Amino acid sequence: MCPAISLLSSLTASHIMKLMHSNVVNTDEYPLLHLAKTCATPDQLSVTVMSHVSAVGARGSGSASGSVPKRGAEGSKPKLAIAGAGVSGLYAGILMQRAGWDVDIFEASARVGGRIQTHRFNDEQDNWFEVGAMRIPQSPAHQIVGDLIDYCNVHGGGKSRLGPLQRIPYVLEHPNNLIHVNGRQVRLCDPEAKCPVKLGFPDVPPAYHGKSAQELLMSVLHPFIEQLHKDFNKGFEEILKYDHLSFRMYLKQIAGFPTSVIDYIEALCSQSNQYDLAFTEICCLSMDFFTPEWITLAGGMDRLPRSMAHMIGLKNLHLGAPVTTIEALPDGKVFLAAGGRVTGNVYDKVLLAMPPAALKMIPNRPRWHTRKEHALRAMHFEPLYKLGIRFKSRFWEKVAQPSFGGQTTTDLPSRWIVYPSNGIGDQGSGVLLLYSWMTDAAAFLPLSIPERLELGLKDLEKIYGPQGVDVRAEFLEAQDAAWSSKWATGDSMFLPGQFSTLHDAAGQAEGNIHFAGEHLSRRHTWIAGALSSALSSVREMTGDATIEALGQHTTTVNPQQPETFRADPEPAVATAQHNESTRPSNERSLELQPARKPPLAKL
Repeated sequence: MCPAISLLSSLTASHIMKLMHSNVVNTDEYPLLHLAKTCATPDQLSVTVMSHVSAVGARGSGSASGSVPKRGAEGSKPKLAIAGAGVSGLYAGILMQRAGWDVDIFEASARVGGRIQTHRFNDEQDNWFEVGAMRIPQSPAHQIVGDLIDYCNVHGGGKSRLGPLQRIPYVLEHPNNLIHVNGRQVRLCDPEAKCPVKLGFPDVPPAYHGKSAQELLMSVLHPFIEQLHKDFNKGFEEILKYDHLSFRMYLKQIAGFPTSVIDYIEALCSQSNQYDLAFTEICCLSMDFFTPEWITLAGGMDRLPRSMAHMIGLKNLHLGAPVTTIEALPDGKVFLAAGGRVTGNVYDKVLLAMPPAALKMIPNRPRWHTRKEHALRAMHFEPLYKLGIRFKSRFWEKVAQPSFGGQTTTDLPSRWIVYPSNGIGDQGSGVLLLYSWMTDAAAFLPLSIPERLELGLKDLEKIYGPQGVDVRAEFLEAQDAAWSSKWATGDSMFLPGQFSTLHDAAGQAEGNIHFAGEHLSRRHTWIAGALSSALSSVREMTGDATIEALGQHTTTVNPQQPETFRADPEPAVATAQHNESTRPSNERSLELQPARKPPLAKL
């Protein structure tokens, strides 16, 4: 018997309650004893102890650490707990159910999807914006996402009241999109867009004139991107030779670009200080952004994880249930407690499909080997800030030089102004997305909600005031999200050397505790990376390397019936509102209702 269980079973509940507050017992030696501190009364602790002792006593000898659990003598299914209902956790859950496992998914927030989140201002068709993932490149590297969409439509939530998932084109760039830097403003299609001096960069040498910042960037990246497209694994090994360098240092030391040219390219093609990330990271990211065709989902990207949730079965999803305790037991099984359920459960395997910032903050968890612990502390995630503003009309499509999708690049606090690809040409209200990364995103964090909104409106006035648009008269309401303050803390973007030294250690299984997430893939920030990581973990957990991605010759197993589910709202993210006394329900009777966000500020 586990020492912690022996101790617990030999004492009365009241004795244990006193013991836990006496500092006599070293709870580092008995991790399970942390549970006692979560119990309010001796009676509650008695239930906890007996439940756990019974669960462990019924297990028998179990399986060896790291082995694949087998069905019991009576055909019982092996049990898996997944921490995290982002797209990686959901994908792994579906695959493991197909492999014959019982799956429970625990999610700290009140919704599924992780960094796939759509905010809907109201019930109007296109009055929404993507708080998280918002576009999918149409390239072979992202085929796993397209296959999943097809699979959902055939087998999953696409057959429920959610309806089918419909692809629509995503416009990455439009000729009338603007460049607004150094007080200058030109269109992408204007000749001045290729002249650094005209854009207020006088220190760029003449040898670099006549090409856009994007063309200068591609002159360096093109050979590496070609290798990645031809054979990603071999191409990745090639770029990994420069993983010790930041992209800025590669441009300076290897490509020979002057600092003024590097600053020019970064200002127009990226965000502040992003070129201090690893050369490897920027290569992989740029590989996607030069893909010509893109899609998004009609009605919002969050319809994908909500559809996946229906395949999992809503009874297997536990929202508002952050994992509080993980303990590897002597027989190789794993004890997990979450969301105040101090009794917890014993599982054959546990998959932690969560970002490192959330994983390392689990109150009671094993201490793993030094390299993994360092990876959990050190893996770099960049801040992301989004401000969605709803206006009375789509005025950006009605000015003399309209933008129909794409984005405007600025050096203002709002670095990118993203024009919606949904609802192009509609006559009703519309939503603009103001988007910033890294240092530019972090600058918003100290500001109050009204101050953030005021900055956003001022930025839009600088762009559209000269074009005759009264931005404030058009304003209706706004919603923002600072991902730094959420469980994810942002997007994974590795610093120099982190792919070489941290990536493999971070994803290595610890006995029957496994790990997944886009940060453990080589396609950071993308849904495809999260799915690929989940697929690898499933193959590892089952010991079956032949398991295919969903949609690749896969068929349904026990399709779920439509279920209705409503979650308690998660903590409010900032909302601003103007002269609207009522706001329609976001989702009516749709399943997996997104959290409501009450107004926090008014103009």
